[in-house]
Amino acid sequence: MGEDRAAGRLDNFVDGAFAFALTLLVIAGGDQGFGYGQLVEAMWRVPAFAAGFALIANFWYAHVQWRRAGGASDSGSVLLSLALVFTVLVYVHPVRVMTGMLTDFVSSKGSGALDFGGVFTLYGVGFTVMAGLTAALYAHGERRGDLDARGGDGKIAWSVATASGILSVLLAQLPFPWVFAAPWTYALLPAAVPLALRARRRRLHSSATA
Repeated sequence: MGEDRAAGRLDNFVDGAFAFALTLLVIAGGDQGFGYGQLVEAMWRVPAFAAGFALIANFWYAHVQWRRAGGASDSGSVLLSLALVFTVLVYVHPVRVMTGMLTDFVSSKGSGALDFGGVFTLYGVGFTVMAGLTAALYAHGERRGDLDARGGDGKIAWSVATASGILSVLLAQLPFPWVFAAPWTYALLPAAVPLALRARRRRLHSSATA
């Protein structure tokens, strides 16, 4: 019962922190005034906001899946969860800047005054830390023997995401226009993660039949 209560309190705190981060993402453009022009500009920002929303929600759902896989609220898990909460509250600002840049490009307003390399670097560092903490959470649970088979998949998936963030940060140091290769590393994840999971299952099957 005590373990269930501790797990519930930790999950409630994490859920609340992620909800607050999403609120910060929503109100980022709330100081633009009122009028039809401002309304049109706000509508242009909806797709970019949706992308930021999906990204942050994905990290939250990873924590939910970790718990469902059997994650326990020991001291290591609590520290990693708190670090995840702290990072998402910091990370939401680079997400806002990135989504704003995307909106400006789509609406042909341009973003010439921005330091693209710097923005891509800050975004990539935040993503790398978030993904690394999530992978560490799964790895910690797997090492303790708390997690079921989904735990190993989670560790692999978020390790691949961490590597993608590191690669993006490295590419962000390139000069213009090669710096724009940096954000495209994340587009590789829908293909890279399933391939990594398939390779893991193949290794497990070979070990079981050996």
